[in-house]
Amino acid sequence: MQILHARVGAGLLLSISIGCSGPAQSAQPTIGGNPVASRPAESVATPITAQSLEDYLRQRFAPLVDNGMLEVKYPMDSSRDEILWELDCFALKSTSDIAALVPPDFDKRGVPVLAKLPAPASNTLSLLRDLMIIKDAKRYFTQCWSQHFVAGASDFPLPNEYGVTEATLVQLLGAGDASYGGATYGGAAYGGATYGAAPITPPPTP
Repeated sequence: MQILHARVGAGLLLSISIGCSGPAQSAQPTIGGNPVASRPAESVATPITAQSLEDYLRQRFAPLVDNGMLEVKYPMDSSRDEILWELDCFALKSTSDIAALVPPDFDKRGVPVLAKLPAPASNTLSLLRDLMIIKDAKRYFTQCWSQHFVAGASDFPLPNEYGVTEATLVQLLGAGDASYGGATYGGAAYGGATYGAAPITPPPTP
């Protein structure tokens, strides 16, 4: 910044600042060349309903929605009731509570994980469940999961990124049980019809 001084009138000194510039801005993460802008955490404690969840997710994760990476919808009516029950079980009562679950570095750390997956990489159920698992995996699976969906330990790339290892997930999902977490139902169904769907009845044991 350059400061110029000039005399004006009866000995008054006028100072003028020229070329003032702020610090350089850090590069933003992008999806398909489009910047992923951060969204401020929700400050108004709007009670959680199916509609308020959709409104919050569309606002907070607008770039993901716009790029087709996040589907803000419920695969079926029963899954809507399931996620509302799970959120309540996890003591999440308002959209402010949901906002507090989102890691501060999600745009720079979580978004690149989703960007590597086939679109849509996530949906309303899978994203909210991932956020609860990232916050406290043991609490989620032991208290709130209630076997509402089937998945394998490799189906959680976002929690993996935030330190929830596949070994931990194997234990929590019960890898030895063929109906939950086993090889039959594990695999690449992340964000698809299997992940977030109603439990599948395992085949009878021969």
